[in-house]
Amino acid sequence: MINSSTLKSVTGHQIRILHLEDHPADAEAIARILKRANLTCDFQVVDTKEEYTKALLEFKPELIISDHSLPAFNSMEALGILKKSGDRIPFILVTGAVSEEFAVKALHEGADDYILKDRMQRLPQAVVSALDKYLQEHEKRKREVILSNIDSNSLDMICSIDEDGRFVHVSAACLAILGYQP
Repeated sequence: MINSSTLKSVTGHQIRILHLEDHPADAEAIARILKRANLTCDFQVVDTKEEYTKALLEFKPELIISDHSLPAFNSMEALGILKKSGDRIPFILVTGAVSEEFAVKALHEGADDYILKDRMQRLPQAVVSALDKYLQEHEKRKREVILSNIDSNSLDMICSIDEDGRFVHVSAACLAILGYQP
């Protein structure tokens, strides 16, 4: 069951989903499943590498759902293109049949989840979980940037120590205050 607080965190707007799929019936089934789970989605369905690459730039998806086997393209190539782009977008593999070894490889390469097409009832939770994980990571990165700016620009010395009382971090102001390099 989808946790209501998690659902609220990812469903304040339409979720832009880039869907790599070459069978229209499968694309429609996924759209129906997510709609039944009260997820409002804007889909762009593509089935070629060129369309996928263009959609990453122009459609700016918040989530990617990918079948594994397309006529001239596959999910691992799509995942590689995503990684090279530098964008951090959740990637869920939805496929008819893959070996356990392939699924583990996909997860190791950066896929957030994989779902077999005969077990689609898990898809809404996988979408919510992947988006929630992404939002948490995004918020963490924002906090880290803010803390780094405070640390770098503060006129006060900021330091951290470990449980043994040893300094593990000292801000740049250490040089001006104590005369030592951080």
